[in-house]
Amino acid sequence: MPPNCSFEIDDLEKPWTWSKKFDFIFSRALNGSILDAVTLVDSIYNQLEPGGWFEAQDISMEAHSDDDTIPENSSLVQWANEVVDAMEKINRSLKLAMQWKQLLIDRGFEDVRETVYKWPTNTWPRDKTMKDIGGWGLANLDSFLESAALGTLTNIKGWSREEVLVLCSQARKEMRDPRVHIWWPV
Repeated sequence: MPPNCSFEIDDLEKPWTWSKKFDFIFSRALNGSILDAVTLVDSIYNQLEPGGWFEAQDISMEAHSDDDTIPENSSLVQWANEVVDAMEKINRSLKLAMQWKQLLIDRGFEDVRETVYKWPTNTWPRDKTMKDIGGWGLANLDSFLESAALGTLTNIKGWSREEVLVLCSQARKEMRDPRVHIWWPV
């Protein structure tokens, strides 16, 4: 690691107390972690050196398909919608990915750029690179289904453990089906 590089671990939602400003602040996967995104963006803005950069990477939990292959009554879409709705009830939005750009503009950041990539749910794409990304997406989502839903849906929405596991099982079957061309905005 270069001598001028360091990593800091802290609670982003508490007042920022670093004595030095940063040239670059990076965040990934803060969806569902932040109570007050406006205050976080203020903290980031105030802690950057003039000309400093902030980069955020997040995934939207809104399923898309370019060829209408999402099944009617999709279990995977239901899973995503239920988890998003539950997190909204406790003010831990999973919609931050689609809000970053406007939050940064509203705070006064300059040269704000947003790049949205398609993250396939499985290996359905024909393009080799996208097929590989879909394989990684499948592995990631496969390990994420229960962990995102069990505590969330049982504690916040009153589902039974069995109901959550059934939904996750149905969603898993659907997401593995190469005829279902779901992708998520990243």
